[in-house]
Amino acid sequence: MKGLCTGLTAAAVFMAVGCQAKEPPTQVVYRFDDHRYLELKGWDCEGELWYVDAKKGIHSQIASQFYRIFTKKFVHPSERYIAIPWWGNVTGGFSVSKDYGQTWVKGGASMSPGENEPDGSNAPYYDDVLSFTVVNDQGFLQTKHRLDAARQRLSAHAASVHTFVLDISREAELVALGETLGEVNNIVVTAGSQAPGGLLSGLDLRAARLAFDTKFWGSINVARYLGGNIAPGGTLTFTSGFVARRTLAGAIVKTTMNAAIEAATKVLAKELSPLRVNVVSPGLTDTEAYAGMDAAAREKMLAGAAETLPAKAWGRAEDIAQGYLFAIDNPFVTGSVIDIEGGALIN
Repeated sequence: MKGLCTGLTAAAVFMAVGCQAKEPPTQVVYRFDDHRYLELKGWDCEGELWYVDAKKGIHSQIASQFYRIFTKKFVHPSERYIAIPWWGNVTGGFSVSKDYGQTWVKGGASMSPGENEPDGSNAPYYDDVLSFTVVNDQGFLQTKHRLDAARQRLSAHAASVHTFVLDISREAELVALGETLGEVNNIVVTAGSQAPGGLLSGLDLRAARLAFDTKFWGSINVARYLGGNIAPGGTLTFTSGFVARRTLAGAIVKTTMNAAIEAATKVLAKELSPLRVNVVSPGLTDTEAYAGMDAAAREKMLAGAAETLPAKAWGRAEDIAQGYLFAIDNPFVTGSVIDIEGGALIN
């Protein structure tokens, strides 16, 4: 995922119908919810782009001409901060509103600086984009080359590696996968979501529901529709987070979502026996989630957090991977929460 410097679930896709007409047609090309949507006026799926909020009485122009419909997966629960991607051969420019769609700035956000793509460019080619997600005043582009890079690294070992993309919040996609996957020994679920933070009084409840749809209900969907593909004696391992058992004001979504996964793990360990079901609960870990940060600021943030932990260190991806391997390799472990958080829960 790519972070925007200014800071993605029921997914929606920009769609166009009837793009040919004698007069410039106006059509709804994306709906945020029942009262907010985008209108395109023009021919050949290109033209003026307008934002409409029927409740607030907003009808604002995003583009006066030449806007082309973004046809990739577009997930946008955010209301105050709105980002609309522009694209041609390369995806990298965005029109942004920070006042609920009343005013817009083209170029109001950009890609994280640096060589983000394999060819050294800053922004991905359009054909490489899988989805664009906006939540918590941040935008994230998911691209194919990240998956390709992971496959190449794994293929260097004595293993057969196959990759594909799906949304685990969508039951139909998991049903289809279950029909073609065949028998496997182990399944590890690490899919996360951009959970909104903040006090309950100002919480974006729509974004909160979408976060649950992906991480909690997505995990349950995997158990329901792919559990039958796991061989006898195999394992299903979920991922939660230490905040499930750490009381922090402003973290009600992350806390309840991760706590729900941990509770479900214990129930499913009984229901799916002899399949073994466990959950790994990581703490602060240096991953691509922080890729948008300046390198020095990232190092300072991690080092500062590490000083507050008994382990005096932050987690690495390989540290967390050891937890999944433990759950897979130890035949006497099921219904367990495996904490790998540097001692955060005893602070």
